[in-house]
Amino acid sequence: MLKRLLGPQPGTAFLSKLAAGYIRLVYATSKHVSEPEDTDSKLYSQHPQLVSIWHGQFMLMPTIQPKRRAEVKAMVSRHGDAELLGEVLRRFGTELIRGAGAGKRKRNRGGATAMRETLRALESGASVVMTADVPPGPARRAGIGIVTIAARSRRPVVASAIATSRYVKLSTWSAFTINLPFSKMAHVVGEPIFVPDTEDPDELEKARQAIERALAEATARAYELAGATDPLSEEEASKPGLSLKTYRLATLLAAPVAPLLLAWRTRKGKEERDRRPERYGIAGEPRPEGFLVWLHAASVGEATAALPLIEHIATTRPDVRILLTTATVTSARLAHARLPEGAIHQYVPLDRTSYIECFLDHWRPDLAVLVESEIWPNLVIETKAKGVPLLLINARMSGPSYKRWRRRRIRF
Repeated sequence: MLKRLLGPQPGTAFLSKLAAGYIRLVYATSKHVSEPEDTDSKLYSQHPQLVSIWHGQFMLMPTIQPKRRAEVKAMVSRHGDAELLGEVLRRFGTELIRGAGAGKRKRNRGGATAMRETLRALESGASVVMTADVPPGPARRAGIGIVTIAARSRRPVVASAIATSRYVKLSTWSAFTINLPFSKMAHVVGEPIFVPDTEDPDELEKARQAIERALAEATARAYELAGATDPLSEEEASKPGLSLKTYRLATLLAAPVAPLLLAWRTRKGKEERDRRPERYGIAGEPRPEGFLVWLHAASVGEATAALPLIEHIATTRPDVRILLTTATVTSARLAHARLPEGAIHQYVPLDRTSYIECFLDHWRPDLAVLVESEIWPNLVIETKAKGVPLLLINARMSGPSYKRWRRRRIRF
C-alpha cells in the first residue's frame, strides 16, 4: 500500500511537501541548544567530509544546512520507502546519492555504484551525509561501508546527532524517531575521525569501532542536552509499549468481571471454592521464615517438569523454603500428592497488578522461577519491580513468537 501511494509522482510530491513542512515546524517551534555552540563551523571545519548519523535519528537531518557556502549531498537508499525521504531532502536543496536497495535477494543492489558516486562527490568538494548503520540492522552498529569510503577518500568522518525533548518512537528495526514540535532541540557534533588508507581488516575494524563510539557519545550527549531519554536506552526499552499498556489497562478494567469468571469456573469444576481468594493474591498460608524460592508452573505438564527440581532443592538445601503456584485444579492435586514435606502450594493470582502485588507483598520471594511457556506480563513486571530475581526455565519459543516479542518495548 505504501509503495502504491509513493509510486505516482503526485502522491510522493504531496507527502514530501507535508513532511518538509512538518520538519520546518519542529525546527521553528523548538528551543535550540548546540554543542559546540557554533556547530556550523565545527561540522564543516574539515569540509569536504562524511557526516555520519544513526538511521533512526535522521528526521531532522535536512536542517543540518551550512550557513556558509558548502555543498552537501545525502546518501539515500533505493528502496520504495526512501523515495519520500529523497523528495523531502530535495525540498531542502540537498542533492542525493542513491545507496543500495533493501531486500533479501543476494545480488548487487547498488552499493558499489553508491560508493563510486560518494567518492566522486567528496573529490569534487561536497560533503556527504549518510547513516552509519544500515538496514536491516542491528541498530546503532556502524557498518563497514562508511569506513571503506573514508579510507579510500582520505576524508574524515564526523559524528552528528540531533535529539528533541519530545518524540514518538516507531517500532522499526532502528527505532525511527518522529520529533515533535515545541521541544527542546539539541545538536551535537563530534571530533573528526580519520581512517587510514589501508586494507588491513584490523585497522578498518578499529576505525569502525571509533566511528560507532563517536556516534554513541554524540547521541547520548544530544539526548542529555535535550533533557530526554534515548529511545534505545535501557531505561526507555524497559518501559511498556502501547500493546502492553493496553493489556495492563484491560486487566485493570476487567476487575468486576473476575468474580463472575471465577464463579463460572467453580461451577465447571475448574476452581476450588474455598481457595478462590488465592486467585486474588490473598494467601491461604503464612510465609515461612528463611530463603523462599517461588516456582510457578501453569498446569500438570509444567508442574510435573518442576517436581524433580523441587525435590532436588529440598534434598540438597533443606534450609530453603519452597512455594509452588499453579493455575489448575488437577495441578493442585498433583502438588498435594507429590510435593516434599514443607513445600507450599498456592494458586497463582489472576494477572492483574493489584492481585500480583498482594501476592508478592505477602510471600516476599527471594527468587522466582517460571516453569512454563506462557508469559503473564503483569506477573513478570511486578516481580521485577519488587527486585525479585526472575528465571525462566524449560523455556521454548517458536520463530513467529520470537519475532512478535522482539517488537515489544519491554525487556523481561
